[in-house]
Amino acid sequence: HAQHKLQWWYFTFQLIFVVLVTTIGRSLMNQFGAVLESPTSVFGILASSLPNATHFYMTYLILQWTKKAYELLRYMNLSKFLFFETYCTPK
Repeated sequence: HAQHKLQWWYFTFQLIFVVLVTTIGRSLMNQFGAVLESPTSVFGILASSLPNATHFYMTYLILQWTKKAYELLRYMNLSKFLFFETYCTPK
């Protein structure tokens, strides 16, 4: 139960701070008055500013894939193994 709750909070955090803040954050400062007058205009702002933020999302995805590849490769363990195999094995 605790893991499920933690995963839900992590997903909510990622959704708010990665998707909404980067998309709305750039244009929200410019249209702050319009949002105060009509709070439902946030969806229109989101729809108009999302295409401009796609470069950030594509970079974010590539960065996450690279991080997972490094985790799977375990590059520090591999580099230590290759170093000790090369320099510390008796010949």
